[in-house]
Amino acid sequence: MLSKCVRSNLLKSKFQTAQLSSAVPRVKNFINGKFEDSKTTEWINLYNPATNELLCQVPQSTPEELKRAEEGAKAAFQTWKEVPIQQRQT
Repeated sequence: MLSKCVRSNLLKSKFQTAQLSSAVPRVKNFINGKFEDSKTTEWINLYNPATNELLCQVPQSTPEELKRAEEGAKAAFQTWKEVPIQQRQT
């Protein structure tokens, strides 16, 4: 008799294979205020934990994309830190 864990993994892998055959939405990176497609070849599947439904794929962003996102966040923070808290809440 298969253990519960092994059965779960077998079912999950069958489910993943079936789900991947259909079109799965891919999330874009948000860098410097703009959405852009990632240049990565590696994607991470995101599942609904209640149903195990494959919802979308998010990029395992490249080092260059991460660096640009970091630089953009640092630049944005220079003006954001001066915004009063009352204004940030609206």
